[in-house]
Amino acid sequence: MASLRPFVTENLEQFDLLLAQAQDSLRDTVEGTWQRFTHSVQALKLPLIQTDAAPMPQGAELIPVRLYPGPLSLRGHAERLSGEEREAYEGLSQRFGADALRTATCALYWADGKRNIAEICSLIEMELGTSNTEFMVAHMKSLQAMGLIELK
Repeated sequence: MASLRPFVTENLEQFDLLLAQAQDSLRDTVEGTWQRFTHSVQALKLPLIQTDAAPMPQGAELIPVRLYPGPLSLRGHAERLSGEEREAYEGLSQRFGADALRTATCALYWADGKRNIAEICSLIEMELGTSNTEFMVAHMKSLQAMGLIELK
């Protein structure tokens, strides 16, 4: 190390010059890349993204807390519902369709006791390409009535 000191000291001005040139070159590269990127994006003529999100259904802020580990089986639990609750639960498939029902199992895997229903639906949308928050709120309320989860 001591042997490099005289060399570095004598050539310090050259090192400063090289560093300044490297910084200028890097700045030019970044600016050029940014200009090409913005030009490419503008050429795509993408539609504007709507920023006004639809209001979330009432209950989407509820946090499902699983009371049992592992996958849930509704066998024997649906009988805990009142006649009106059971009719409403069975009507979910007719009201929301098969895609919504497909998300029900996936939702329980995302339910960690910290995420609310809206967050869970967002994750399901990314995973499966479909989600319905209104269905999920109704489904989770039915599971709570069966004693399988708690909503807080």
